[in-house]
Amino acid sequence: MPDLILLDLNMPKINGLEFLSIIRKNIQLKYIPTVILTSSNDHKDVSECHQLGIAGYLVKPLKFADYSESIKTVLDYWCFNEFVQA
Repeated sequence: MPDLILLDLNMPKINGLEFLSIIRKNIQLKYIPTVILTSSNDHKDVSECHQLGIAGYLVKPLKFADYSESIKTVLDYWCFNEFVQA
């Protein structure tokens, strides 16, 4: 499976934007595609994430089954995308 970081913006101790900034400064992690999975649909959050070079932004659905399906879709897409590029 190709490298992919799934990141929530709402985390304890450090928020996702801070963590994303740390990832982007780390030479070993900075080029790993990062997809944001979060409850925030705030345009400011979306914009800040894109400025930090995210590969995608997905607002979490309220129902667990829909959330689970969203994650499966992201992973399926990314695996297919990486396979096609290889």
